[in-house]
Amino acid sequence: MMRSILAAPLFLLLASCSPSTAEDKAAALVVKMGGMVTRDEKQPGEPVVGVHLRDTPFSDTDLSALAPMTNLVSLNLSKTQVTDAGMKQLSQFKNLKSLGLRETQITDAGLKELTKVTSLTSLYLGGAQVSDAGINDFLKLLPSCEVAR
Repeated sequence: MMRSILAAPLFLLLASCSPSTAEDKAAALVVKMGGMVTRDEKQPGEPVVGVHLRDTPFSDTDLSALAPMTNLVSLNLSKTQVTDAGMKQLSQFKNLKSLGLRETQITDAGLKELTKVTSLTSLYLGGAQVSDAGINDFLKLLPSCEVAR
């Protein structure tokens, strides 16, 4: 009985030393993979608004780890292992404005999935496996998005 009474304060102390939120854990993973995060220091809780993962081993299976970053505005996945399958997960980022997918395996099928990210204003596709027709179809659905090839 005495052990459990002593263990409770110890547990609370250890819990307070761990990352405070799921977003902090996701940010730590980004940094561990060689990426960078940008936080909005003016907002309460300093949410992550930018993630730069260019040239890292990041892949489709890692995308779910970014889910807690609900304030994400900018995401650079250029030169990563993301594919069309991963693009389905990006629709969860309702504030995403800028997306970098240069030199990835994204095709017209992935581009079609990105039309669900209606907040996009900038899309960078240089070296991706997309066609002119795919870009034209994308722009019909998101005409306010600027696409750089």
